[in-house]
Amino acid sequence: MKVNIVSWNVRGLNDPRKRLLIKNMMNNWRADVYCFQESKINGDISGVVKEIRANRRVKYAQLEARGTRGGIIILWDSSIWEGEVCEVRAYCITCKFTGKTRVFEWHLSSVYAPNSRDKREEVWGELGAVRSLFSGPWVVAGDFNVVRYPSEKKNCKRLNKAMEDFSDFIEDMELQDLPLEGGIFTWRKGDRQDIAARLDKFLISEEWEVSFRKINQSILPRVTSDHNPLLLECGNLEKQTSYFKFENWWLKTQDFNERIKDWWNYVTYVGRPDYILACKLKLLKIKLKEWSKTLHGNLGIQKQCTLNQLADLDLIQDQRTLSEDESYLRAVLTVELKEIAKREEVAWRQRSRALWLKEGDRNSKYFHRIANCHKRYNNIDKLTINGANVTEPVGIKDGIIRFYQELYREAEVWRPQFNPRFQSMINEEDNIALQGQFEEQEIKNSVFSCAGDKAPGPDGFSMAFYIQCWEVIKEEVVAAIQNFHDQGYFEKSFNATFIALIPKKVGASELKDFRPISLIGSFYKIISKILTERLKRVMPKLVDEQQMAFIKGRQIMDAILVANECVDVRTISKVPGILCKLDIEKAYNHLNWEFLWSTLRRMGFGNTWIKWMRFCMTTVKFSVLINGSPSGFFSSERGLRQGDPLSPFLFILAMGGLSDMLKFAQISLLANILGGKIGELPTTYLGMPLGAKSKSLSIWNSVVEKCERKLVNWKSQYLSSGNGEGVKKFHLVKWDAVISNKKEGGLGIKNLKAHNKSLLLKWLWRLATDDQSLWKDTIFARYGKEGSWTTKEVNTPYGVGLWRTIRNQWPRIWNNSVINVGNGKKTLFWNDTWMGQTPLRQQFPDIYILNQQKMATIVEVRNEQGWNLIFRRFLNDWEVERMTQFYNTLEQAKNLTCEEDKLTWKLEKDGKFKVKSAYKLLDTSTETKELWPWKMIWKGKIPHKVAYFTWLVARQSVLTQDNLMKRGKDLCSRCFLCESETKTINHLFLHCKVTEKLWKYFINRRGITWTMPRNTAEVLACWNRDGSQSGHKERWKIVPACIWWTIWSERNQRCFENKSIPFQSIKMNCLVTFYFWCIHSIPKVPGDITLFLR
Repeated sequence: MKVNIVSWNVRGLNDPRKRLLIKNMMNNWRADVYCFQESKINGDISGVVKEIRANRRVKYAQLEARGTRGGIIILWDSSIWEGEVCEVRAYCITCKFTGKTRVFEWHLSSVYAPNSRDKREEVWGELGAVRSLFSGPWVVAGDFNVVRYPSEKKNCKRLNKAMEDFSDFIEDMELQDLPLEGGIFTWRKGDRQDIAARLDKFLISEEWEVSFRKINQSILPRVTSDHNPLLLECGNLEKQTSYFKFENWWLKTQDFNERIKDWWNYVTYVGRPDYILACKLKLLKIKLKEWSKTLHGNLGIQKQCTLNQLADLDLIQDQRTLSEDESYLRAVLTVELKEIAKREEVAWRQRSRALWLKEGDRNSKYFHRIANCHKRYNNIDKLTINGANVTEPVGIKDGIIRFYQELYREAEVWRPQFNPRFQSMINEEDNIALQGQFEEQEIKNSVFSCAGDKAPGPDGFSMAFYIQCWEVIKEEVVAAIQNFHDQGYFEKSFNATFIALIPKKVGASELKDFRPISLIGSFYKIISKILTERLKRVMPKLVDEQQMAFIKGRQIMDAILVANECVDVRTISKVPGILCKLDIEKAYNHLNWEFLWSTLRRMGFGNTWIKWMRFCMTTVKFSVLINGSPSGFFSSERGLRQGDPLSPFLFILAMGGLSDMLKFAQISLLANILGGKIGELPTTYLGMPLGAKSKSLSIWNSVVEKCERKLVNWKSQYLSSGNGEGVKKFHLVKWDAVISNKKEGGLGIKNLKAHNKSLLLKWLWRLATDDQSLWKDTIFARYGKEGSWTTKEVNTPYGVGLWRTIRNQWPRIWNNSVINVGNGKKTLFWNDTWMGQTPLRQQFPDIYILNQQKMATIVEVRNEQGWNLIFRRFLNDWEVERMTQFYNTLEQAKNLTCEEDKLTWKLEKDGKFKVKSAYKLLDTSTETKELWPWKMIWKGKIPHKVAYFTWLVARQSVLTQDNLMKRGKDLCSRCFLCESETKTINHLFLHCKVTEKLWKYFINRRGITWTMPRNTAEVLACWNRDGSQSGHKERWKIVPACIWWTIWSERNQRCFENKSIPFQSIKMNCLVTFYFWCIHSIPKVPGDITLFLR
C-alpha cells in the first residue's frame, strides 16, 4: 500500500496563469491527495478544481477564505480513496479517507495557522477537539506559521514561547514531527537570503507511523509561491535478501543448551583448531536454520497455535462453564502466551538495538517501532553518485561497492620519510605481558564482557550465544584462539566484515554523508577484545597528555575545558591569534598500514605483536549491507574498521606519530599546505560551545535543541500513553515528590540543577586528587594555587572560560572533606582540616595569632624531635594552659610517612568522591515519608511498570473515580467491581468485596492471621513483616502488587469495555500472573503451573 500527499501554501489560486503552472506541477507529482493552503477563494471552486486537475475522479473539500485571507482546499482521487468531510473549523479542515482497493481508514487535517500567537492558540485547541472525535491514523499538514526550534529559522538565536507552545501541542497530540529531506527551510521572503523559516510540515500520529515501513517527507521545488510544496511518501520497503542472524530469544527456550550440545558434537572434524571451530559453527548455523522453521523455533507458529487453543476454550465457555481441567489448561495456555510475548520482546529488542532499555515490561511495541524506524532511516532508495541522481537498486548497489573498493585501495605509491621523535617507549616487560599466552580465564572474561544484543557480523552469531553456551563450545574456542597466539593466523572467513551504512544526517544523499560501521564476526571480536585489553595497559605511557580520549583516567571533557580557557586568555588579552581546528576526512579509512607498522616498531612493540596486528588488518574481506542485504566481497589495502575494539587505540598510536611531527613542523608552511577555511568564534569543539561567553544563553540553544529532540523521540516512542486524547493531561503526583529519593517516597528522578552542580564538584575533586595532567597544569598556570588543593579564587569577569563557575563550588568540597596526612608536604598546618573537624586556626585562634608560620605546611613545622613552631613573643601566664591544650591536641597526630597527603570525602565510607553522594548533599527536594515501603515496591521481583503502578497505588494517586472527581470530572462515585457507592483507592484495592476475596485466598494459603490496615501504603509496610516467618519470602513480597494489578485490569475492562468475568476467572488471572512473575525472577519455582497452583 502506498499513500502520497502534497501540502502547499500556494498564496492564492485566483490567477489563471498560476493555475496552469500548478496543473503542470501536479501532473509531475501524481499524488493521491493534495492540500492547498491560502487559496484566497470564496464560494464555488468547481471551476478552479477542473482547471488544475481536469479529471472526473477528483473530489474536493473546501474551507472558504475570509475575504482575501486564508482558505484551504483538499483534493483527492476518488478511484483510490473514498473521502468525506468530518469537521470544518476556523483554521483547519479534516477529512476521513477509506481505501477502495485495500481496507485502510485514516484522517487528514489541513491547517493554515494565523501569524498571531494568540490566534494560534485557537488552532491548537481546534486540532485537539478534532482529534477527540476519532482514533486511528492521522496526518496533519499545512502552514503553521511558527517554528519549533531556532535552527528552523534563519538567524534566530533564542527559543521563545511560541516555539514552546508549538512543541507542547505536538507532544500533547502525540504526533511525530518528521525530518525534512532536500532542504532546511520551506519559506523565504522574496529574494532575500537572510529571512527564511520552516513554517510548513507534515505531522503524523503513532498509528500512521506503524502502518508504513517507509515514510519520507521531502521538499519540492518552489514555484509561483514563496513557500515550497512538501511531499509525504508512505509505503513499504522492498524486501531484500537477508542472512542468518542468531535470535537471542532462542536462548530462552526449554533445553536449548542440550540441543546445542547435541548439534555441536554431531560431527567430528580433523584439522587445525580454527578450522574445526569454523566447521562446527557452519554446521550449527544449518541446524539452527532448520530448527527455526519448526514449532519450537518459530514464534509466529507458537503464537498462532496457542491462540487457536484459547479460541476453542472461549467457544466452549460461551456454551457452558469450563471444567477444572479446562480451567487449568486455559491457565497453562495463558502462561505460554505470556512466555511468547516475553520472547517477542527479546527478539524486537535485539532488532531495535535500544540496549539502554531493559527487558521485562513487554516493551515489544516500543522495540518494534524503533526497529522499523532504524530500517526506515537507514534505507537507501536514492543516491547521488558522481553528480548523477540514481534511483535504480542495481545502480545504487554498484555505486556503493565501487566507492568502498576505491576507499580501501591504497593509491599512494610513494610516501614521505617518517621520522618521529617519540619520548615514550614500551620495555621488554611490557612486551612479555602483551605477547604472553592467552589463558582460558582471559578468553572467558573477553567473551563475557561483550554485549549480547549487539549487531552480529557475517557469521550471524550474537555474543549472547557464546555467553550462554560457553560450557558447550569453550574447548574449541579456546583452542582456536591459543592456536592464533602460536601461529599468528586463523581461518580467514572469521575476518569477514559487513559494512553497515549509518546516515550522518537526515536526507543523506551522497556516500560521504554515511558513516561506515564495521560489523565484525563473533570469533574475531573475542580476539580483538583480548588484544585491546592488553593494549590498554600500556597506552598511558605511549600517548601524549594532549590525547584525552580512550585512555583510562583521562576524560574528553578535559579538552573542552582547556580549549575554552586558552581562548579566554587570548580574548581577555586582546592580542590577535589563530585557532587551528583540524579534521581529517575519513581518517580511519585512509590510515596507511606501513605508517602504522613503522609507528609500532619505533614505539618498541615486539615482532609477535606486530605480526598479530598485520594479520588482523590485512586479511579483512568486506561486504556492504545495502538495505539489509550484503553486497560485494572485496579486500582492503589500508584503513581501520570502525566497530573493531582495536581500532580506536591503533588510531591514537598512529595519530601520536603525526602529532609528534606537527610539533616540529614549520607552522607557516603547514598553514599554506592545509589551506583551511576561515571561521569565527564562537564555534563548536567536540560538540560543545568554544569561545562563547559562559553566561550567554543563546550559545546553548543547539545543545538544548539536541536534548529536546531526544526527549521528543522518547516521549513519542516510549513515554506516550497512546490514548490519543492529548487534550487534558493529569499530573498524578506533584513534581517535588517525583524527584525525591525512592526511600523517601519519590521516583528518584534527578534534580538537574543539583546534578549539574554535583558534576562540577567532580572537576574540583579531580583537581585536588588526580595525578599531574595537561588540564591541571593549564588551570593552575592560569589561576595560581591556593594551598595545595585548589586554585585561587577567580575574580575576573565571566568570559568564555569555564573555571570561574566551577571554582565557586569549592567550599562544598572543602567543608565535606578531611585530609589524611602522609608526608605532610601538601597540607597547611594552620589552614587545612587535618586535626579534628575544623582547621587549627579556628580551634586555637589565640595561638594562631602568636605564630609566625601562618602558611607553613606540616612538614615545615615538624622534625624528628617533634614540633618546631616559632612564636613572635613569650607566653603570658594566662596563655600557658591554652598552649598546653594546643600541644596535647598535636600529640594525637600520627607520625609522618613517605606517602603523599590525601583528601578524603567524608560522605563515602571509602573516602572517594562520588557524584551520587554529592548530589544527595546538594538536593533539597526531598519529601520524607515515615515507614515508606520503598523496598517492597522497587526491590520486589515484579516488572518495572507494575512497580511504578504499585508506587501510584501506595501514594493514593491512581485515577480512580474519587481522584477524577477531585480534578473536576463530573462522575458518579461507584465501584465497578462490587457496585457499592464508595469508590476510593483504599476501597478498590483493599475493602471491595471482590478484592477482599483475593486477599483472603492468599492469606489463607499462608496460614496467617491478618487485619487489613487502613491504607495501601500501610499494607506494603506491614506485609513483609507479617510474611517473614514463611519459607517463600520473595514470592510473598509479590502478592500485593499482583492483586492490585489484577484488580486494576479487571476494573478497567469493566469501566471502558463493559466486559466482566466471574470471580473464579479473576482469581485464575491473578494466579497466572503471580506464577509468570515468579518463574522469571525467583529460583526453585515448579516448572509445571498445575503443580504450582494446586
